[in-house]
Amino acid sequence: MIKKIVLVFTFSFVFAGLEFLLVIIFGNFRVKTFHNVGMITLFSSAVLVWFIIFGFFSTILNLAKNLKKVVQFLITLIIFLFLSLLLLIDFSSWKFFLDDQYFISLNAIFFALQNFWLFIKHIAVSDPKLIFTGFIFSISLAFGITFLLDKIATSEEMIRHKKKLFAVMISLILIFFLSFFQDESSYHPYFALLKNAGDDQKIDQKIMLQYLHLKKDFDQSKKIQKELACVFVILIESMRRDLFYEEPSPIPFMKDLAKNSLFFDRSYAASTHSDYSDPSIWYARYPLRRRDRLRTISAEKGLSIFRYFKYYGFQTGYISSQNENWGGMIKWLQDQGLDYFYHSEDHDEKTWLNEDDKTGLLNLILKNKATAGKIPDSETLAKAKKWLSKADKKNRLFLGMNLQNSHFDYFIPENGKEPFQPAKMDFPAVYAFWPKSKAEIVKNRYFNALYNLDLMIADFVHFLKERKLWENSYFLIIGDNGEAFYEHEFANHSSELYDEASRTFTLIKTPDDQQKIIKKAISHIDIFPTLLDLMNLPNPISFQGFSAFIPEKRSILIHNNAIIQQDALVYWPWKLLMTRYPYQEKKLYNLEKDPMEKIDLFDRKNEISDFMERKLKLISNVQLEYYQHPRYFIKYAPPRIY
Repeated sequence: MIKKIVLVFTFSFVFAGLEFLLVIIFGNFRVKTFHNVGMITLFSSAVLVWFIIFGFFSTILNLAKNLKKVVQFLITLIIFLFLSLLLLIDFSSWKFFLDDQYFISLNAIFFALQNFWLFIKHIAVSDPKLIFTGFIFSISLAFGITFLLDKIATSEEMIRHKKKLFAVMISLILIFFLSFFQDESSYHPYFALLKNAGDDQKIDQKIMLQYLHLKKDFDQSKKIQKELACVFVILIESMRRDLFYEEPSPIPFMKDLAKNSLFFDRSYAASTHSDYSDPSIWYARYPLRRRDRLRTISAEKGLSIFRYFKYYGFQTGYISSQNENWGGMIKWLQDQGLDYFYHSEDHDEKTWLNEDDKTGLLNLILKNKATAGKIPDSETLAKAKKWLSKADKKNRLFLGMNLQNSHFDYFIPENGKEPFQPAKMDFPAVYAFWPKSKAEIVKNRYFNALYNLDLMIADFVHFLKERKLWENSYFLIIGDNGEAFYEHEFANHSSELYDEASRTFTLIKTPDDQQKIIKKAISHIDIFPTLLDLMNLPNPISFQGFSAFIPEKRSILIHNNAIIQQDALVYWPWKLLMTRYPYQEKKLYNLEKDPMEKIDLFDRKNEISDFMERKLKLISNVQLEYYQHPRYFIKYAPPRIY
């Protein structure tokens, strides 16, 4: 028995050494990569992790030796598959650590597994070699480890000591669950998965009820008889706010339109990853429901803008370039209030992932032109034109669209214009992981994708004018989140909540052509309440947002639960960032004096820091408490806090 434990420990020691050596080599021997984490601690954590894993699987293999051959084979196969998955997670998490200095979270793992094939397609578009390397490496290594563990486990003596084996197994499990409470829990991917920082507190019911109002059923009988305008909403992926100020402009048409519309200069996404950001817009509610995931329980969802306008006799549609199964968004967007729903999986023409066009897909991947299950925005806008042409009404039309050409790696249409140079991405580039030294090239490609999208939107507006739908319409353009180019040492979005990733291009064109740059800070959950205010329609109690025209100063909550777990509060000009995972950190910025968010004032402005922290905790904790208890979300409307 002791000899077997020693064997497993020796194997774990050697394997951890190889793992650590590979980490150092692929980290280019950069000791600074490991931050202030001691290299001995990292190695010790790795030995402990693999000793627990290998010891557990070796024990299972021992217990299976006196079973039937078929059962033994099945158990061995299951262990092989588990090891393949564990090694793939290990491989991916170490890549995160080398690039961004922290390991991926358990929530990120679950999200990747829930969206497995879409996730694989996204990576295949950016860097197919990475998938090939990761899968082949993990599967090959898992096969070898399973074989060795099976050899270690072959001992008749051990089979006669089942009770001892069970005791060892239970001990290993206890060690596994107890060890992550130590500081070393962040020093290996598997320990880090169990660490979830947070200091949320229960809210007293008396305080809770201050922010709640009894639900009122939406009165469908109140049909407004007056003429109502059409509403067209275009949600554009990764559209930063400062595109409005960029010269030369990558969006000349939309910039000119913004000058002749209501342009919201301080418009903040509710999150910087689409599976949280997009539903929050259409439902006018914050996405923070639980710390681990966004639930789709019907009683919690509330009223969508589609159903709202449907109640008022509008013909409603939603047409999207993306696959809305990503992150389960389809559960929010395929709504009863829609007369017409269409996304990439419904596309009845050739798509970039047509199963009958595998050669074409391969060529597109090699040319960096495939879009991972999305359809080109030209196809989406064509579908929108077709739907509008067949619409029964010339007013009371509500159409929501989601355009995706501006998502990394920024789709350029065939024969598309590329005025911004250099823009050739001839280097390995995976979402969130591409060389910082190539930021100018990547940003130019982003500009070129938007430039071509801008031409398409100009053409769509021309179509609306031809159909006599433009003059009497509200036309909204909203960036679903921003996009980072290493302004704060990270790329793309889904990560930290700095302005480049969370502050977006947002405009509302009104039928009477109101023109104003609105400086008041708003959340994306305020956009539709603002629209209803402009249309002289009531704001339903189900909506959590406020009209931008209320005099009160606005508190804005932003919540991320993707690459990083972080909350932010904007109370202009102050912005507080509170990071929960993979580390705990608080930062405070003055956005008027420091728009680039380079000077952290958290420890210098104690009074403001305390105020902002209390306010952020109040809003987030009231939000969490509301969705935790049915007695709140069934009986009351969601909390609304200035």
